[in-house]
Amino acid sequence: MATRTIGYSRRCTETVPRGGDPRGRREGNLRCLLEETERQRILEALDETRWVIAGPRGAAAQLGVKRSTLQARILKLGITRNR
Repeated sequence: MATRTIGYSRRCTETVPRGGDPRGRREGNLRCLLEETERQRILEALDETRWVIAGPRGAAAQLGVKRSTLQARILKLGITRNR
């Protein structure tokens, strides 16, 4: 049976039978899509603030979340700063 890979990020990749109906995995796909969207938005905010997380002009304020929440999401999503 041939398969195809659906990938939204390095962490969210799954294999679906080619020609098969992936709707059975819809919840997993939506979770991965949400995670990837969240990762991208956090990265955009971090880039715009030059990786300043706290303070009135930091990424947490821009995203409307507490500093500790943003730090937890950064860790959970595996976001690292490339220098």
